[in-house]
Amino acid sequence: GNGMRNRLIAYLLCGFLAMFVFLLRIRQVSLPQLDKIAKAETYREIGEKIRNSINEKYAAFPQQKKDELTNRAYKQYLKDYRYAIKDKMRRKADEKKAFYRNDNGSTYLFGIDSYYWLRLIDNLIKKGHIGDRVVGGRQYDDLVDMPIEDSFSRSMHLIAGKLLYDVFRSLKIDVDYERGIFLIPLLFSVLTVITTFFVTRLLCHSNRAAFFSGLAVNLSPLFLHRTMGEWLDTDIYNVFFPLLIFSAFLFVFKSHTTKRKIAGTVGFAVSCALFASVWQGCS
Repeated sequence: GNGMRNRLIAYLLCGFLAMFVFLLRIRQVSLPQLDKIAKAETYREIGEKIRNSINEKYAAFPQQKKDELTNRAYKQYLKDYRYAIKDKMRRKADEKKAFYRNDNGSTYLFGIDSYYWLRLIDNLIKKGHIGDRVVGGRQYDDLVDMPIEDSFSRSMHLIAGKLLYDVFRSLKIDVDYERGIFLIPLLFSVLTVITTFFVTRLLCHSNRAAFFSGLAVNLSPLFLHRTMGEWLDTDIYNVFFPLLIFSAFLFVFKSHTTKRKIAGTVGFAVSCALFASVWQGCS
């Protein structure tokens, strides 16, 4: 009936949104902006080379005529050497991207905070604790020569990172930190669009409104800027968890059975606890 049809449309729209968000964010790993810069630089170099050649060869010609010859030669050059030009663009882009990648070819995470937390995750994976050393039962960070707050050990940053690499190890997948950790903001982005979609649909019973609300949240310029390519200690939690908390709250009041209300209440409590654990000292 109409109910089944509406649910099917909802699942399809939500799936489309999730895939769109996934592809939008995963594309940033390849640093496409540097491809554009390399392309523009290559065209500019070709144009300058041809312009200088025309000016030298036809110095006595009026400027209008030289511009005409330059444009004609430029178009012909692009046509005759299109494959060599593409190869030059690729090599130039690779040179630029190498500066932003590690020795394994993985793009560095954006933001300094990410690497502080990555160091703690590395300690947790290799040593079983987040400190560089343990003295008298206290964990120490050797870079700042200070003890680490106990609440740090319960941070969701560390829990999520350790869990991710436990999964990699169980599957015998060798992934470096930059490439692996990038999957976490990707996952949260997809979960954010799914949560936004179904919260909106629960509120107004409209697939169209749910679709555009999910799109609006994930295409917000500020949200994209603050969460693209960086996971640790960013605003993605400040969007996802309030949505999750509100959805659990809404679920409680929309439910008509005691079991569903209890499930919603538990979900609400767990969501609040997880949100608090994100920021050290708040748990």
